[in-house]
Amino acid sequence: MSKKELISSNLGSILNSASKSLSGSSSTDSSSTPPEGYCLGEEERNIGIKVPESFKKSVKVYASRKGISLKDLLMAALTEYMDKNL
Repeated sequence: MSKKELISSNLGSILNSASKSLSGSSSTDSSSTPPEGYCLGEEERNIGIKVPESFKKSVKVYASRKGISLKDLLMAALTEYMDKNL
């Protein structure tokens, strides 16, 4: 199974788990302290992953329904994925 297939097959559970981990935190908490492994002022990097527009729209809708920021949701989902698969 390729990484793309693995991510696609686990996306729902990753996003659900990520949103649960964020539900207890407020947006001010996440902005005042950087996520584990990041330093304040660390430059964001484009890693060159092509994402279909339909996927972007789905994730934006999911985040808005859960009432959390898109950036927080995606960072939590990525962290969750890395913890489980790397």
